[in-house]
Parts: sequence; structure tokens; C-alpha cells
Amino acid sequence: MSQKQCQFATATYEGMRRTNQDSLYPRDKHGLSRNGVFVVSDGHGQNGDKYSGRAVEILVSHLEDLLREGKQNVPETIVSALKDANSEFYAANLLQHGLQRKFYSGATVAVAFLQDRLLYYTSVGDSRIYLSDGDAVTPITRDDSYAQRLVDVKDLSPENAKVDYRKNELTKALGKDESMDVGVIKKELAGIDALLLCTDGLSGMLTDNEIKSIMQNSRDIHQAREILLERANKPQEIVQIYKDYHKVSEDEARKRLLEEQDNTTFILIKPTRGGINGA
Repeated sequence: MSQKQCQFATATYEGMRRTNQDSLYPRDKHGLSRNGVFVVSDGHGQNGDKYSGRAVEILVSHLEDLLREGKQNVPETIVSALKDANSEFYAANLLQHGLQRKFYSGATVAVAFLQDRLLYYTSVGDSRIYLSDGDAVTPITRDDSYAQRLVDVKDLSPENAKVDYRKNELTKALGKDESMDVGVIKKELAGIDALLLCTDGLSGMLTDNEIKSIMQNSRDIHQAREILLERANKPQEIVQIYKDYHKVSEDEARKRLLEEQDNTTFILIKPTRGGINGA
């Protein structure tokens, strides 16, 4: 079993929140991956930072065990890690809140594992993965939210879903329910120029078109990192969508978006040459 060598660049920023409840792996700002494992997680509820950190810890531990033992059952390993995290978080919630499920602490997560010319990936909650193949940049995960359910039945556009209050009403998250269905998708790495894993602090402040433009037009992942971080703190196109959807002034739309800004965490990955330029 061999890991795909790839560059990465990361960012994590608390935004308007007092604390950063996001976690990620690798934690280095940039470098070459040593094991092909990439994870972002957004914690919520009391001690959300501990839940996101624990979610990352469990996933990395399971995948490093798989690499050390030379096993091939990647999808089963990722699913097992996520279910272990969910069971641990759910048990903690029962101790703290009993059966009153209105309140719970937990985390969302997006994970990508690059190995033997293959990409394995999945997500839980509203953390996302975007894929660039040179011609297009598209989200390859689906948000687990009530807003996404409205998108699925065409009662809400994907861009309006980014500013609808139901985007924060998650239908699935680690720790939310006693059991959880999750699947892992396997994809050939050939033709993939770059990947972006992010929490909703990034995807909620930029339109998918903006993310596409930045990933396709940046000279390398390091420039893309700086531009993505700047745009998350100075929203542009999403301001107009918020303004039109909520029928408020542009200044009011920008003010509300920044007040609601969540922690911003993301990882840019370059597994192949091309796309986002640079060696």
C-alpha cells in the first residue's frame, strides 16, 4: 500500500467567534503529506472544539492503523472511525442532556484519503469537499441539512441555500443520533487537479462560482489559500445573494453576514500536476 504524494496548504481562522471550534489534519500551514490523510471538522455545542478535535483524532488514528498494518479495507475503516466517533459523542450527550435531543454537542466532518492512485472521501454534516478537474470545480459531497433537502426537491436554489437559516439545521452530525448511516466513495485520482476540504465558514461566505474562479485562476495552492481566506473575511457575491433573498440593503446584508460568520477552516490539496499551477 502506497500513499499519494501531494502538496497541501491549510488555513483556520476564528472569524467573528470568540473561540475556534474547528479542527483539521494536517495541522501544518503547508507541506507534503506523509500519509495521504486529510480531515476538517466543525464542532458545535458546549466544548465544540473538543468534539471536532476528537473527531479528527479518531479518523487519523484509524487510518494510520490501517497503513501500519498494510490492510486494504479503506472504506470500512473510515466508516468504522465515524461510527466510533458518533457513538462516543452520543454517549457523552446522554450523560449531559439525557434524552432531551433538542440540545447536543457534536461535530461535522469531511475526510479525504489519497492512496494507490485512488481518492476515498465522505462527509457528515455541512463540511464539504470540492474537486477541480481542470474544466470544472464542483462540490462532491452533499450537505446534511434541511436547506439541502429543499434544494433536492427544487424548492430552493443551491446559492440561496447558503443564506437560508435552514442551512444550520443539520439532519446528520456526529453525536446527533444513536445510529448513523454513512458511505465512502472511491474515485480514480487521474484527472483530478486539486481538492478543497472546508467547513461551512468558507463555503457559506463564498459562492461556488467564486471558489471555482479562485481555484482555477490562482498560480498555486498557496496563492489560492490567501485569496480564499481574504474573500471569507470580505464577502462579495454572497452579499448580493443575501441582499436579494432577505430583501435588505447591501450594507445590512454585509453586516449580518459578518456577524454570523463562523470559524473558517480549509485544506487545499494538489495530488497531480496541472489545474492550480506549480510543482
